[in-house]
Amino acid sequence: MNNTVRLYGRPPYRVVLVHGGPGGAGEMSPLARRLSQCMPVVEAMQTKLSIQALIEELRDQIAAHAQTPAVIVGHSWGAWLCLLFAAHHPDMAERLILISSGVLEDRYAEVLRATQSARLTEIERSEMAKLTGLLDDPDVPDKGALFSRYGYLFDKIENYDVEPEAQEPFETDPAIFNHVWTEAAAMRSSGDLLRQASLVQCPVLAIHGDYDPSPVEGVREPLARVLKTPFEFLVLKNCGHTPWLERHARDEFYEILEANVA
Repeated sequence: MNNTVRLYGRPPYRVVLVHGGPGGAGEMSPLARRLSQCMPVVEAMQTKLSIQALIEELRDQIAAHAQTPAVIVGHSWGAWLCLLFAAHHPDMAERLILISSGVLEDRYAEVLRATQSARLTEIERSEMAKLTGLLDDPDVPDKGALFSRYGYLFDKIENYDVEPEAQEPFETDPAIFNHVWTEAAAMRSSGDLLRQASLVQCPVLAIHGDYDPSPVEGVREPLARVLKTPFEFLVLKNCGHTPWLERHARDEFYEILEANVA
């Protein structure tokens, strides 16, 4: 193991996990440990401040530690990174599994924002707006505590019914989030995100919770429209943004995932 990967089990590794955030390194550790009970797993960490650099970092991680082509599993923002990676390095991706992907077009982001707002109280909405401003302010020093509180409110927005004991703390990196998300949002707005997704040459499976604030159609419809490879979309009932933590959906999620990475 080095500072940018965690290895579970013995080689050869052919399953690679790509976390969300951006900047949420370690969020997929519970998932990695569970999968490693039946197969070796690479948990890749993101340390770079641009999308192109993250694509090349993931290439280096997979080349150094995994058997290629690999099954690449991305969560949230990590699902986008998987699509971009496979578009740039098609020979290294055998299959993509996208868990709780963000919506791929701006028109669906409006639905996302409305859902997020409806799940907070008026006081919490005010606090969220204040936190967003502080996190975006380059003159605000150490943002770790702000980011943690922001994450707490997002948990309320995103989760349906999680097992508290299943949650684990992980460090978030505000610098990576701010740099990468700004670039990623611009790619979505310009249509470049979908244009690059259309270049993917391997099969794609998307898994999405019905309670995820990112609407199902915001992921399913754009990908079904642009992908030229086999594409399957599965919806989990009573499930939010992080299926492996969800009390009612976790078992079904693991059954689906384990069947598709084996």
